[in-house]
Formats: sequence, structure tokens, C-alpha cells
Amino acid sequence: MGGQFNRPTAGALLVAAGAAWVIKAMVIITTGQQPDLLFQTGLIVCAVGLYMLLSGFQGPRRVLTILGAAAAGAAFAATGAAVVMEIVPGAQISRGDAFVFPFSALVLLGGVGVFIAMVALGIAYYNPGQPFRWTVIPLFAALMPAPAALTGFIHAEFPILLIGLSWATAGAVIAVRETEKSSLAGNTGP
Repeated sequence: MGGQFNRPTAGALLVAAGAAWVIKAMVIITTGQQPDLLFQTGLIVCAVGLYMLLSGFQGPRRVLTILGAAAAGAAFAATGAAVVMEIVPGAQISRGDAFVFPFSALVLLGGVGVFIAMVALGIAYYNPGQPFRWTVIPLFAALMPAPAALTGFIHAEFPILLIGLSWATAGAVIAVRETEKSSLAGNTGP
């Protein structure tokens, strides 16, 4: 699983993205205040990390990872456009549950792109023959939105909290495993 990007760094980006979503959810749960740009920042950072992991993937699931990298790129572009809209004076943006076109559509596209890329990463990394079955963790993170959505009755931000935790966990496992693989191969990466 070599690539042109530093894979442990990409895993660390998933940790950072997950942390952004966890912080966002915790701020809203504890204070009721919506922190600016944390949701979009998490999506952008996650999209970059996923692109880095998927774009250089070699192996039998290469076509899937190319599609995942394209989805991550689309997520980055769409969410980046939403962030630009958010900082433009007078632009109509959503502050809460209201759907405001095109801002909300761009954020939705970013979320769907990250989901598709995460599923591609989860399938690409999954290897039932690996010891300790660590490879199931990215797939678990990819599928987290479905069960997390069921926890929305606890608090509307609870699904975001769980998804952020799953991203951070998957990123940490990938960063550690890829660092170990690089060390064993005598390659410290770019």
C-alpha cells in the first residue's frame, strides 16, 4: 500500500477531522452555541486525509480506491466552496437546520463525498487475514453514520460526536499501523 503521500500523516488528518467534529458536538451539547466552521473544517480535513490514503493505494481494489479518491476530491471542493461562501459578506448561509441553496447543498455534497470515500477506504483496507483484525476499524468508521443516526434522540449532535470519534479512531489506527509498516520496511516516508 505505497503511495505518493505520507500515510501516517493522512491517518493523523483523520484524527484531526474527528477531533473537530467531537469538539463541535461537545460545544453544542454543553453550551447550545454553534461554533463557526468546525463542521466544515472537519469535512475538509477528512477529505484531504482520505484522498491521501486512497490516491496511492495499490492492490486488487484499485478501481474502488480511485472512485473513493474522486469522491474525497469532490468533498474537498464542495466544502471548500461552502467555506468561501461563509466568509463572503452578505452571502446566504445556513445557521442551523434551515436549508439554504447553494450553501447547504455544497455542505451536503461534501458530507456525501466523505462518506463514499470512507466506505471505499474501509473496503480497501479490510483484510480478514490480518492479525488483530485492525483492518476492520476503517470499515467500522465508514458505516458509523447509520447506527449513529439512531442516537439522535439523545441529542441532535450525538451522531456527529460518534462519527467524529470513529474517524479519530480509524485515523489513529491507520497512522500507527502505517508507521509500523514504514519502520519495518526501513522507509520513513516522504
